[in-house]
Amino acid sequence: MKHYVIVNDWANEYESGTTILGVAHSMEEAKEIFNQSLADEKQYAEEHGLIIYDDCETVFDAGEDGYYISNHTNLYIQMV
Repeated sequence: MKHYVIVNDWANEYESGTTILGVAHSMEEAKEIFNQSLADEKQYAEEHGLIIYDDCETVFDAGEDGYYISNHTNLYIQMV
């Protein structure tokens, strides 16, 4: 049986971390959880002038040009 983990790997100037947003048992369920956080991550990227590197149905990746490691958000679905 496949499982899907919805993850947000993030960093800002002061801290960083990896947040598990949920575990799903179908891709459809995983996308629902993913989409619940997607608007917030897009808003964060826009407010902080981040460059969007990937924006598809299972990945949203944005970061500060030249400083990605210290300021980014990477929301994605990982099959396990």
